Amino acid sequence: MPIACAPGDEAGSGAESLQIGLYDEEQLLAHPDEAFQLLGELRPAFLRVNLRWDLIAGSEPADPSDHRDPAYNWAAYDDVARRAAAAEMELLLHIFGTPAWANGGAGFNVAPTDAAALEAFAYAAAKQFPGVRRWAAWNEPNLSLFLAPSWERQGEELVPVAAQAYAGICNAVYSGVHRAADEAGGEKQVACGVTSPRGRGGEAIAPLRFLRELKEAGTEFDAYAHHPYARRPDISPSTPPPDRFTVSLGNIDDLFGELDRLYGSSMPLWITEYGYETNPPDPEIGVSWETQAEWMQEAYELAAENPRIELFTWFLLKDEPDRNGAEPGFAGWQSGVLTESGERKPAFDTFRELAGG
Repeated sequence: MPIACAPGDEAGSGAESLQIGLYDEEQLLAHPDEAFQLLGELRPAFLRVNLRWDLIAGSEPADPSDHRDPAYNWAAYDDVARRAAAAEMELLLHIFGTPAWANGGAGFNVAPTDAAALEAFAYAAAKQFPGVRRWAAWNEPNLSLFLAPSWERQGEELVPVAAQAYAGICNAVYSGVHRAADEAGGEKQVACGVTSPRGRGGEAIAPLRFLRELKEAGTEFDAYAHHPYARRPDISPSTPPPDRFTVSLGNIDDLFGELDRLYGSSMPLWITEYGYETNPPDPEIGVSWETQAEWMQEAYELAAENPRIELFTWFLLKDEPDRNGAEPGFAGWQSGVLTESGERKPAFDTFRELAGG
């Protein structure tokens, strides 16, 4: 059955402060009891969740526009939606991941062969979760890790191609979600972009270039989403990045300049992922626990100064384990407000204060 999962009040409509949310899909889906107990203390306004098309529709639906088609398995996301509604937290759903049947088995990070299949899924998803007002298309499509390929060799020239593929994804999600909203008479917003802050070399495209190419490809969206990580432990949120290919909070005006030129000065920006890893546990790119808390506060305040930034999303709730095994270095992300074992970092209290908890 459809899941209504927005709180009763219109959060974000006339809000006095920037909405702060959390993104930790693994904890929400794999450990929901513990996660929602902690979220009850933190009180985020919203939770970002990737709505995995490839996992929900492992086989091709007979009627992909019907959310009740037996090929669809919404169960894990239905559970999160019910828990979020009970906790009076909104969901921000990112549609992501291509099923094998939709692109000839090319991989979850390759665009569907026919964008109409994705549009049908977006429509079905909006029918399944009618209470969700905010949606987004994909994750960091300017990186080949999430949308491949970034570049293609055409003759003797290496040409960026990801934006053209992503334009089809963006427009499909936008059309599907808005078609469902128009039928129901509700208001929904769809964000596109969802860009990584960096882009250089054969596996990535710089975010400003990607944005320009999206405009050329004819994308349509209600908000632009970006992940303005500083990424290095010696760069604070307010410090401009050391190269011209990166867009972090320290030079976010560069992004607004391009948005103004290409889409107009009323286009809002959503920060759908941000964070600083800590040392411990990561001795290479982590900041101290105290610095993480201070820079969370600074980043939030920088974002709140601009009324066009509507959302600020912290990644993660809990540190990921070291996924490097016996290899040197520290893999995974350790930007949680709790350690892997559950110890609370100072950022836990900082987040709770920013959320008004």
